[in-house]
Amino acid sequence: MAAAEAGLPPTGSVERGHELFGRHCAGCHRAGTTGARVGPDLGGVGAKERGQLLDDILDPNRSVTGEYAAVTILTHDGVAITGLPAGETPLSVSLRRQGGAVEEVARRDIESLRGTGRSLMPEGFEQVLAPADLADLIAFLRGRP
Repeated sequence: MAAAEAGLPPTGSVERGHELFGRHCAGCHRAGTTGARVGPDLGGVGAKERGQLLDDILDPNRSVTGEYAAVTILTHDGVAITGLPAGETPLSVSLRRQGGAVEEVARRDIESLRGTGRSLMPEGFEQVLAPADLADLIAFLRGRP
């Protein structure tokens, strides 16, 4: 990942990073008053080094923890639903999905439920965001250029 960091501009735009966060991250992450609470709240990541944030963005499965490891429910009618565990009762299992919506699935409809061992966060942001965009996003997350 050091090569990826070396390819970033030395500074970024906090304002542009805020726009990018809203477009690409806010469906699952919250930073300040922006975003949804699905994945980790990113309001406290400002103290992280630039390279560490880049690693977290480009390799989201490297350090996924239990509460943020996705599960997939396969229903008897072949529908796959992936999300983060949001609760369960004897009658249902609830998953938190992108945007913060919680989907409840009746246990009688579940064929299988299994952990993916992966984050909900997609891989491949380096394909979507240019190096300057990544620098802007990191500047926003760190709260400084």
